[in-house]
Amino acid sequence: MMGCRSSPAWHDSLARNPVPGNPGELPPRDQHPRALTLTVIRDDPADNRYLECAVEGEADFLVTGDRLLLNLSEYQDVKILTPCAFLEVLQR
Repeated sequence: MMGCRSSPAWHDSLARNPVPGNPGELPPRDQHPRALTLTVIRDDPADNRYLECAVEGEADFLVTGDRLLLNLSEYQDVKILTPCAFLEVLQR
């Protein structure tokens, strides 16, 4: 297993230079034509928004450090990994 640590400089760089093409704010959830609402994570309901995005976006992976999400391991064919585990997948 390779070592993995993110640097504070990388986080600062991302904060100063957001992802290009960011569409800005999304419409309210109740106005979204495909609004999926999940209640899988009951201890922290806000975590369900990440699952909703991953499922609706047909993602292969959800990369997170959130323990509640990581405990699922996989949800509807979306593999839930730590950043380090995801880097290992990419290097295969």
